[in-house]
Amino acid sequence: MLSPWDLGDVSIRHTKSFYNVFHCVILTSSVVTVRVPKELKEKMKKLKVNWSKEIRKCIEEKVKDYELLETIDRVRKEARKRKVKTDSAQLIGEDRESR
Repeated sequence: MLSPWDLGDVSIRHTKSFYNVFHCVILTSSVVTVRVPKELKEKMKKLKVNWSKEIRKCIEEKVKDYELLETIDRVRKEARKRKVKTDSAQLIGEDRESR
């Protein structure tokens, strides 16, 4: 499956029908600058890696991780609000007495 990153800034798709129809989709993105030590930059240059793509994937994974953590935290807080505070020994005793 293609992501918006694979399409570049503008994607034009040509469809053949009775009339020539062009669909134009303009994708927006933001620039993020990261500083790395010179030694690391030199090592990166030696490798044939698409660093933009790799960093983008890493950021996407981290965002998903943090969103998951926020969701877990929210669910825990909501669960605490719903928790019923009773003495289990008391409930067991009442159940035994009712037999």
